[in-house]
This record gives sequence, structure tokens and C-alpha cells, in this order.
Amino acid sequence: MTRVKAMNYRANYNKEHDILDVLTEKVRKSYVVERGKRGISYYLMKDQETNRIVGVEILDFSRVERGLLKKALPRLFSQFDFSTVS
Repeated sequence: MTRVKAMNYRANYNKEHDILDVLTEKVRKSYVVERGKRGISYYLMKDQETNRIVGVEILDFSRVERGLLKKALPRLFSQFDFSTVS
């Protein structure tokens, strides 16, 4: 597993399962609000108490075109540098 830190984001990439988790803050309890779009499989997470978006889990990360990620994900993740993940 590779740990990447960029801006205020925390990211964990599980190469074996090809899953990238990007968190914007420490997650206490969250729930899924969106399950991907534009051909990208991901789970968008919100904090149960504040209803703020706190993270995203991207499935099959190595197969996703990086430009599509910027378009598909909420603006909150626009400054995260996906090219730093491998």
C-alpha cells in the first residue's frame, strides 16, 4: 500500500486491489451518496454528522484516465494530483 500526501488530502492506494481512497479530513462515520458516473466506478462519502463530503474511493484506479477523474469528481478533489499515485 502506498501513502500519498498532497495539499490537505490524505490518500491511500491499495495496489493489490487497485483502489484509491482520498480523504479531505478525518472520517468518523460516513455514508455513500454517489456511486460513480462517466464510466468511473467510485463511492463518494459524506460525514454523517455534518453532511460534508469527506472522501472518495475510486475502484480500478489504474485503468481510469486521469483527465476523466477531474471531470467526474466534485470540485473538492480538483486540486488533488492523481499523477502522484502509483
